[in-house]
Amino acid sequence: MTSIFTPDATRITTYSDPPVMPKTRVRAEGSASYEDFAELLVRLGSHFLPNVRITEEDPKSDATTPVVTFEVIHEAPLRNEVKPRPRDVFPETQCVLQNTNLECTQPRCSNYPYWPETCGIKVYPSDASFYQPEGKAFMVWGQVLVSTVQFNCWGETGPEAERLSRRFRDFMFTVTGVLKQRGVRDIIFLQRLRDRTVTAWRENVFSRSLQYKVELEELYVQEYGIISKILVELTDQMRSFSEREYLFNGVVAIT
Repeated sequence: MTSIFTPDATRITTYSDPPVMPKTRVRAEGSASYEDFAELLVRLGSHFLPNVRITEEDPKSDATTPVVTFEVIHEAPLRNEVKPRPRDVFPETQCVLQNTNLECTQPRCSNYPYWPETCGIKVYPSDASFYQPEGKAFMVWGQVLVSTVQFNCWGETGPEAERLSRRFRDFMFTVTGVLKQRGVRDIIFLQRLRDRTVTAWRENVFSRSLQYKVELEELYVQEYGIISKILVELTDQMRSFSEREYLFNGVVAIT
């Protein structure tokens, strides 16, 4: 504990020494879409702000305050990722951990619990760690999207809406680490908009609007075997049109 004293030795405040920060950084468990972000935010709000309803829905005429509504104002790719980029390539694998009934015992298997029936193999070498039925591969593409999300804090009076906006900013600061751990790349407070009084859905309801920048990564999975098959069929179709070949910059083009 550390104390601060005035010149006349009167103590005015006391605060704890800063905690020792862990040496290891918390890593994200995966990527999160906007739907994941919205769902997690509502769940966290029910825990940290139990008397405040956080929702994507617009207020109704009979809605009770306090309530926080949020919506996406703008969304665009990150400056250096104007299109999806490859993130990873992995083969199609299935576990072969089987019990005496030849049923897969690994819940994470895509065909759990009927791996033998789906792959058509009843007996498999005991030293095998995975099975590739058709030699397929999957490519994961990713693109970082930057969204401007606006949160509207509603209250019966101006001071109530003001207090709610302050509580919500504290809440967002508190849960930022949790959001990042669950896949949100970054979340930063941008600005507060002009205060307003809304009478469209209810008389004399006050709002404080806050905007945050939220970075999320959208992932797309493509089966490489399907792409190769399409390319082969397309090449065969092109060859059927004409067998003439032209040379452009050292590359043979079939027309």
